[in-house]
Amino acid sequence: MSNIQPAKSLAAQLQHSVQKFPSKVSHMVPSGKEFKSFTYSEFEQLVFERAQAIQALGAERGDRVAIIGETSFDWALA
Repeated sequence: MSNIQPAKSLAAQLQHSVQKFPSKVSHMVPSGKEFKSFTYSEFEQLVFERAQAIQALGAERGDRVAIIGETSFDWALA
């Protein structure tokens, strides 16, 4: 039997990963002919910045927000 417990939310899972693997690569994103890598800590910071931007537009805790777009790294940050 496994000791792994499911996360309560995506935010909780991200926080857990940042605590456990702060400097490990979480994403590799195409950039021209190369790839740019982002650690869990860097990814969390970018997510936080996007959350602040959405809040600055007037969204509040509990609001529903639609994400419309093609699958991309930016979509993952939202």
